[in-house]
Amino acid sequence: MYRKFFALTLFVLAVLAGGACASKTQNTFDENTTAEQLYNEGVAKLSDQQHIFGIDVTDYDGAIEKFQNVIDHFPYSEHAVLAELKIADTYFAQKKYDQAASYYRDFADLHPQHPEVPYTIYQTAICHYNQSKEFDRDQTSSRNAVESFDTLMRRYPQSEYAKESEPKWKELQLRLARRELMIGNYYLERTEYSSALQRFQALLDSYPGLGLDAEALYKVGLCYAKMNRPAEATRAFDLVKKNYPESNFSSLASKVTTNLQN
Repeated sequence: MYRKFFALTLFVLAVLAGGACASKTQNTFDENTTAEQLYNEGVAKLSDQQHIFGIDVTDYDGAIEKFQNVIDHFPYSEHAVLAELKIADTYFAQKKYDQAASYYRDFADLHPQHPEVPYTIYQTAICHYNQSKEFDRDQTSSRNAVESFDTLMRRYPQSEYAKESEPKWKELQLRLARRELMIGNYYLERTEYSSALQRFQALLDSYPGLGLDAEALYKVGLCYAKMNRPAEATRAFDLVKKNYPESNFSSLASKVTTNLQN
């Protein structure tokens, strides 16, 4: 079995090495080649998707080289603009999201009036979205994705990509809100009430209407109560009871309010 696996590995490596060598040989720039020909050759390489034993051996590098040649040698042609976008898409297809996002952003900056700009902003957001993690992990990618989605929905609200963005935008907003709640709870458990209060208030200010308002507002009141600020605590608890009467936190707020009054 190990011999078969070893032989299979050598075969795949040989194919990959052969493809790389062929790519270097074939992609040497020919001055008689037109921008359209180069562009089409790059597209053809992407269209010729190959998988060997589940391994993607599509000649992405060869395609990028073709597109880069278009940009380098025909910078003012229509195909140069299309080549920029294709490079971004090629990196995205390889799940090289940092490189893809960089090219998508550059495209939007360099060609602000191009009809594909909404697509590039959306793809930038998706690059970050695909790298985002659960709420108990670092949320840099989530914030970057939200920022791109915000830009898209603000600048191109009628775009099909804006409509596609909404579910993912809400998902990320909820993830960021849960992180604020988690950190607030962390401080609350350690009796660091001022720090906890800031987190719960930040959740209410930045991520309202996501289903966490009742809990956050209740814990705002709890922080004030622990900080011996009964008037502010009572106001927070009253808001919980008024706005979220069916919530479990409404009954909890009533109990704490009764204790405060006693």
